[in-house]
Amino acid sequence: MAKEIVMVEDDTKGEEVVLRGTVTEIRPARGSHPHQKWLAILAVDSVVAEHFSGQTIAFRIHSPTKSGIAVGGRYVIHATRTQTGEYVVRSIEPWRNEPA
Repeated sequence: MAKEIVMVEDDTKGEEVVLRGTVTEIRPARGSHPHQKWLAILAVDSVVAEHFSGQTIAFRIHSPTKSGIAVGGRYVIHATRTQTGEYVVRSIEPWRNEPA
């Protein structure tokens, strides 16, 4: 099962984790936030910064179009781990291959 995180803006100061991976699924989902009506699943290819032990991570988004993500797309996810152990997404950006 994927660990679920929420994409929100808040002042939580915690450990930042940076993950690279591929979106394997985007589906409509109900949640507590009225504007985040989609759930995206990211298969984690690598952990760039800090520690993350899961193979997948799920996060809520407003919409695939507004978030700029698509199934099969490769992305870098910046998230902050809160004191309660949950993750809050800070940003999502395309995963650009580094020059050789």
